[in-house]
This record gives sequence, structure tokens and C-alpha cells, in this order.
Amino acid sequence: MNERNKPSAAALHVFKWMGWIFAAGIVVQVFLAGLALFDDPEKWKAHASLPRFFAFLPLLMFILAIAARLQAEFRSKSLRMFIMVIFMFLTAIVLPNISGILAALHPIIALEMFRIAVLTAHKASTQTKIRQAEISSAA
Repeated sequence: MNERNKPSAAALHVFKWMGWIFAAGIVVQVFLAGLALFDDPEKWKAHASLPRFFAFLPLLMFILAIAARLQAEFRSKSLRMFIMVIFMFLTAIVLPNISGILAALHPIIALEMFRIAVLTAHKASTQTKIRQAEISSAA
């Protein structure tokens, strides 16, 4: 791949941080659900409102991955996470009225989203270091 077709270190850096922030948001969501279950049911309000601050990140990651010509793996994983976000909203809002069993997929989807987010952010971190080293050695 020639130098022009390689992703910029800045794009990888932004992608990496969006992945880590998304993973952290999932951790906070799980914590809030635990608080609501085991301490104060009023915490469900925070659990329900927090996703609006980070649920869009996989879509932004997908757009960035396309625009910056990041690896296909980054595009596919960010798109997969975005689809899972949609299913998270469905399992929380629509499916409880249809089937409790399907709604119970909500925490399972969260686990998988967290796994993908961490793996993707870690790989982007590694790729950022490699790209920065390539740029430094070319200078």
C-alpha cells in the first residue's frame, strides 16, 4: 500500500478513542443496571437516559473507517456494533411487550458489544502505534 492510501495516524487515534469511550459507556451502563437492581430502582432512569450520549459512536466509527480508509475489519466491527445498538434499543423498548425471553437478550448483546469494542479499540491502538512509527521512520 502506498503512503497516500494508508490511513492517517490521526484518524486511527480518533477511532481508537471512540472505541474506548464506547466500551467505557457500556461498563457504566452495566454498573447503573446493577445499582438499579440491587440498590435504588430510581437508577433505571439514568440507565435509560445515558445511551443517548454514546450510542451513536459505532455509527461515527463506521463513517470514519470508510472516510479514512481504515482496515475492513474496523468497518465491519463498527457496523456490527451499531446494529447491536439498534437491537439493544429494541430489546429494551419493544421486545418486553412481545416476549420477555427475547428482551432477556439485552445483557447478552451488551456483553458482545463490550467484547467487540475492546478488541476493536485495542487493535486500533496497536495500529496507531505502528502507523506513528512508520511516519517517524519516513521523516
